[in-house]
Amino acid sequence: DKSESNEDALRAFEIANRFACSGQDASAECHGHGGSLSMLARLTLTVRGDAAKSLSYASLVLKGDTDDETKIDAHVIAGQAKMLLGDAEGAIAEYHNALDLHAGQATGEAHHHLALALQRTGGDAHAVASHFEQSLNLGFPPSAEATEALGEDSIAIRRAINRQQWAEYERAQALQSQQRGGIMSGGGSSFDSGASGSVFASSNSAAQQPDDAGSSQLDLLAEGAAAYDGTVPTGEESGGDVGDGGVSP
Repeated sequence: DKSESNEDALRAFEIANRFACSGQDASAECHGHGGSLSMLARLTLTVRGDAAKSLSYASLVLKGDTDDETKIDAHVIAGQAKMLLGDAEGAIAEYHNALDLHAGQATGEAHHHLALALQRTGGDAHAVASHFEQSLNLGFPPSAEATEALGEDSIAIRRAINRQQWAEYERAQALQSQQRGGIMSGGGSSFDSGASGSVFASSNSAAQQPDDAGSSQLDLLAEGAAAYDGTVPTGEESGGDVGDGGVSP
């Protein structure tokens, strides 16, 4: 179950950050590990819906010494939490702070949420459209809000949809490749559910475990070899013709 997996991941990040703080002075504020603390903030918001707790985690990330990529992510999460807490202006400020940093993977997400925040607070339509477009150009997936603001014929929307479809195609191809690889290596072959090898493996496995009939054939061959006197048949011994079952001259 996906919700259970997310909850398990959240608890794992909580444990990791408590461990990171365990060796510090109890009187000092612990900022934990920036990356895992940022993920903890995101999961607390999306899985548990606890905006206040999520904001506290994101704030700890921003107080710590971490890289710009992590800070962008924390600003975005803080902005989302503040929107849920009714602080639209504070959310907009967080998104702007994210965009002031060197562009990272979450920059497109920052543009998208800034566009949403401006849209919901009656912001300039041109600025809304611009941020939606920039989010799409940076790889953020197309949303209903972005499509409505830009129009279905927008180049940014079309490119984003094409990119999304191509990603889905590549995932499907990768899945098919894995399935083919499973059959080639003997994993999950539907041709013989009891077989442990590949369907392309040698078919002489039965010869490696001869049955009684096979043993009898070997005995007959051994007897024939023992009785062989070295004479090479010429075909003249039978003296008959084709009609008598012999060999014709």
